[in-house]
Amino acid sequence: MHAIQFGLLGPVEVRVNGRPVSLGGMSSQAVLAALLLDTNRVVPIERLVDAIWGHDPPERARVVAQNRVSSLRRLLREAGAGEAIQTRGTGYLIRIGDHQLDITRFHDQVRHAGKLATDGELATATGQLTEAL
Repeated sequence: MHAIQFGLLGPVEVRVNGRPVSLGGMSSQAVLAALLLDTNRVVPIERLVDAIWGHDPPERARVVAQNRVSSLRRLLREAGAGEAIQTRGTGYLIRIGDHQLDITRFHDQVRHAGKLATDGELATATGQLTEAL
């Protein structure tokens, strides 16, 4: 069983058992970031094209974006993430657990620290916020 973590706070990254997975160039990282920002929801191919090129995509942008998705699928499969990226109609989704994405873990820790602070456990809340950072 592989421990797979995805990071968006800082550089876009994937870690398997604590080791970074090489994602390739900026376009692959942009595609992964766009998928992770909408984890477990379908992301239309047009949004992936926008993530790579903004409002000035080249003529073959859809094909290049599809190739980036294909490369990411292969990298994640080889890293032990299985079929994390799935095709749905004219879009894609990435299926991961909430605990696998750093943004979700951060928000959970901040919420927990807020509850601790409300309960008067300020030292523990401070530790929780420090850990979140």
